[in-house]
Amino acid sequence: VEGEFEAPDASDPADSELGDVSTEADTPESVEGTPVEGEPVASTEHTPEREGSGDVAMEAEAETLEEESTDEAPSFVLQNELDALRDPPESDPVECEPLPDPDDRGEPATLVVYREGEEIESYVLDDDRYVLGRSDPDHADAETPDIDLAETADDLPIWCQHLAVYRHDHDYTVCVTSDSDTQWNDERLELGERRRLEDGDLLILGGELGLQFERA
Repeated sequence: VEGEFEAPDASDPADSELGDVSTEADTPESVEGTPVEGEPVASTEHTPEREGSGDVAMEAEAETLEEESTDEAPSFVLQNELDALRDPPESDPVECEPLPDPDDRGEPATLVVYREGEEIESYVLDDDRYVLGRSDPDHADAETPDIDLAETADDLPIWCQHLAVYRHDHDYTVCVTSDSDTQWNDERLELGERRRLEDGDLLILGGELGLQFERA
């Protein structure tokens, strides 16, 4: 019949392709920006903030800062401590004993010479160093000892520089400077040995000559 519409044949490949194109174009995913059915749609409308919300946030932040500041030491407390260190409170003066005079070493000790139980002579030890021994006329170039025992011990084996006595403040020390016979109380001393002298100590030279140390 003329003018009557005829349905295309499904077997025609051209019509089949057209049908596929129209089908893909009609799907929601093929159109950009078109929401897929079932997905949430973001609202594009602007929601105005509630009146006064910014002031509330600022007040909350100020309260937080105030709470944190209370955990720290107040500045005026530190200032008070510094002021106390700079200007300590006055206290009553304490009386101190005067310091000893470095030149005042007290009364010097004495060395008393004995032989065969008899006191022969005594020497006051008021200098810092004394050398004891027996001078030898055959050796005039030898140094003469500070305390010469030649008159009392000419026949004893005593050297020209037999021993030395040192004074330091209130203390006295004896040092053996020869390898001859030297005894301190009941102990025999060798060359170079030292002993601190106490009141009543006895030095024996040559086995017979006694020197007793006495404090003032």
